[in-house]
Amino acid sequence: MMSEPTTICLPSADQIAGLDGTQLDVLLWELEVTRRRLTATIVSVVDRCEQTAHYLADGHRSVRAWNAAITNTSPAESLRRHRIAKAVRHLPDVGAELAAGTLGVDQVVELAFLHSNPRCAEQLPGSQQILLDAAKTLEFADFRTVTRRWEQLADADGAHRHHELNHHHRNASLTEADGHYSWSTSHGVIQGTTMNNIFTAFCDAEFLTDWETTKQQHGDHATPILMPRTDRQRRADALVAIFETAATNTGGGRLA
Repeated sequence: MMSEPTTICLPSADQIAGLDGTQLDVLLWELEVTRRRLTATIVSVVDRCEQTAHYLADGHRSVRAWNAAITNTSPAESLRRHRIAKAVRHLPDVGAELAAGTLGVDQVVELAFLHSNPRCAEQLPGSQQILLDAAKTLEFADFRTVTRRWEQLADADGAHRHHELNHHHRNASLTEADGHYSWSTSHGVIQGTTMNNIFTAFCDAEFLTDWETTKQQHGDHATPILMPRTDRQRRADALVAIFETAATNTGGGRLA
């Protein structure tokens, strides 16, 4: 019989409704630190189970199966916890930073992903501090770029084959059904990175356009909620703007 779980004191919905301004900033950060520490504790339990082979006593074939059965998590989440547990076992500084709440869960997932690559896992301890510094100072998207680049250098043969395969299978399609058009594209890292940078820039431009309009209409009372378009609509319009910009480009000679 499982015992009742320990209760963690969290603010009620009524308490949150009474917060504003920097109070929301402070609470969100406190909750994020708690999430990081909880994740560190969870993966420590998972690691302990694997080290002691307790999952066998419960009739499970792996620690991932044990975790899924005990917590009713998805196979993907069980895999993620197991990867983190194995990574912090060999990268103690990463585990310590996560337990202290000074390293984000998503950043640890990235490092655990690197550790799961058998062709470069042994090189990680030597780069642990550099990657930790990047994880704590860079925005997540930039940190992911760093980790992918590190993997390319550490596993040049594997990364090369992987990128070649992705580039070989690149594809794009536009389907129409009942007047609704849907885009689907797949690209290798070089094309994908270029496209992502362009798309992000156009999305930012659409956001700034809406924000300026909102400020003109509402002055000091302007908030993102009052903006005329949703994020989804701005992303869709940004894609259209990319095509329209390309169609009016006369420099290349092919689209004029």
